[in-house]
Amino acid sequence: MSTYLANSSNRPGGSGGKKAEAIDDMLNCLGIEEEEFDDLVFEDEECALKEGIKWMALARVHTSNYFILQTFEQHLRIAWSTARDVDFKHLEGNMFTIQCFCLGDWLKLEKGVPWLFHQSVVYIEPYDGFSPTEAYDLNFFATWIQTLKIPVGYRDETLITNLTEKKAGKVLEVQTDVRVAGNFVRVKVRLDVRKVLTRFISLSRGGQSQVYQIEYEKMSRFCGACGFIGHTHLECGSGEHEANLKWGIG
Repeated sequence: MSTYLANSSNRPGGSGGKKAEAIDDMLNCLGIEEEEFDDLVFEDEECALKEGIKWMALARVHTSNYFILQTFEQHLRIAWSTARDVDFKHLEGNMFTIQCFCLGDWLKLEKGVPWLFHQSVVYIEPYDGFSPTEAYDLNFFATWIQTLKIPVGYRDETLITNLTEKKAGKVLEVQTDVRVAGNFVRVKVRLDVRKVLTRFISLSRGGQSQVYQIEYEKMSRFCGACGFIGHTHLECGSGEHEANLKWGIG
């Protein structure tokens, strides 16, 4: 049974760019001349290969902790409750490709974000099967946030979008009329794990600042001491922190 420990190249700000530089340096050391290249020209009209990589995504587990590869695959298969089998291929570190074999399963994967494994975020990004994996920035994931007790007069989609993008991240969807759930506006955002979590949004009207608290749905592990996701305050530095944590208990 395979066990994996995420290393520093798989953490936010990892070494994808450094790998590309290393390849360039290697080619320079080999002294390869331009005339030595004899590329096979592949035309887009040759679509047989594309059909074989339909409904594929890159996935990465945002964690520096040990985990068992087979457990990861089994966990997501159960969470997705797919109609057909899902193909997992381990690329390197904590990065995988995932391929579905029917549209229904693919939509479950896309629309049910964020996906968590042992309370760690699993980034999922549609993959064309041709591009270098280093070309994909897997430091982002989609999740839902709730802006609490914002007055009805401010519940305009454009206003909510501008407010949220100023503090939290790129807005993907806004639900301003959540009638049966409670007094809040629901927003789907694209979060960057290299940035601290947003705790509130604010606006100024008539010279007065108005602050509205944010809550995260289906949230992964996060650190109450530093505000980053991916670890708890007990794993941050020595793990010894003051009782009153700025971001609360993750």
